[in-house]
Amino acid sequence: MAEFWPGVMLIVSLAFLAQFALSGFRHRPGLYGAILALTMAVVAFAFTLGFLSRTFARQLLNLWPLIVILVGAGVASRFLSPFTPLRGVLRGGVPGRRR
Repeated sequence: MAEFWPGVMLIVSLAFLAQFALSGFRHRPGLYGAILALTMAVVAFAFTLGFLSRTFARQLLNLWPLIVILVGAGVASRFLSPFTPLRGVLRGGVPGRRR
């Protein structure tokens, strides 16, 4: 049973996917949470079952600045997109409220 502890993350990812599906495929944080939890579960299973070594993990940890840059680029692109959900807030209005 010690090899299957990442199954908890797999169950969490399925819960996030169910939340996304029940929201009519509109609640994006549910999808992002599902992708994140599923990725963590796959990586954890790979380490636990011996498909990935500790030296590979150390090499991945050396790439943490790249992860920070990618996350920052994603946030910046979302903010600069003309389809941002904060359009009303940036104009000084309240989202969902008509004037």
